[in-house]
Amino acid sequence: MRQATARAAGGFTLIEILVAMLVFLAAITGILALMTTALAMHRDGLVAHEVTRSLEALTEQLQVEVSAGEHLDPETGAWVDVELRQLSARSVCRVRFESRADGTGLLAWVAVAASAAGLPAAQEMPVWLSAEPTAAETVRRYQRRRAARGAAAAPDRGGR
Repeated sequence: MRQATARAAGGFTLIEILVAMLVFLAAITGILALMTTALAMHRDGLVAHEVTRSLEALTEQLQVEVSAGEHLDPETGAWVDVELRQLSARSVCRVRFESRADGTGLLAWVAVAASAAGLPAAQEMPVWLSAEPTAAETVRRYQRRRAARGAAAAPDRGGR
């Protein structure tokens, strides 16, 4: 009878409290593990986004450099590889050029790593480049030629 009176008072036993705390602790641990995983995935996504933007910028820069003939050895006519180039604050890259036999384009193999020590093991990604001048480079060349000719023979408009 005494046990029934204590139970009717609405109290919990020590075992019930310990089991409830264990269930609560397991739930909190699962939530914290999930948050840690989510933060790691978010950080990896940000790094991937940064590398992607850096690669896009590198591709554009390489296209400009190749169309201007910057990586072409004038003596041998071969393309000179770029051994180490800073891609962003967190990554470096290596560029290996491979000419097509028909001369219609240039294949650049780009390897990206977090440091120069990681470049030998980095996987290479292909990027097609054209040895022809880009549209922007063509416009710049035209403007330079026009400015050079215009400065020498500028017509006098009579104050108009």
